[in-house]
Amino acid sequence: MNDFLPFLGICIALLVIILLVVAFSQRCDRCGSLSFGFSANKGFNKALAEAYRVCKVCGHQKVTGTVAADGAVLWFAGGRGHVDSEGQYTHVAGAVDGGGGDSGGGGE
Repeated sequence: MNDFLPFLGICIALLVIILLVVAFSQRCDRCGSLSFGFSANKGFNKALAEAYRVCKVCGHQKVTGTVAADGAVLWFAGGRGHVDSEGQYTHVAGAVDGGGGDSGGGGE
């Protein structure tokens, strides 16, 4: 048991460092929100064929995917989804969702 506590402390410290690196490297370009890398809404513009991650703090849109004419979304990180005619996003089962964040509407 005495050897377990230092090991647990090292693991927790490494996890905190990894989370800080991800948060800092994926922060919002406009407001610097560190939560942007972990939690962002999705937005879409079918006319421009762009899919966005939208900052929950300032509303900044970062292009992170494309939208086809039929509503198919391909995220640059490798995920897939679909936008229906009402602008609601649905995740494709079995695909890794590279868009990040919550499924939130978007619009044209």
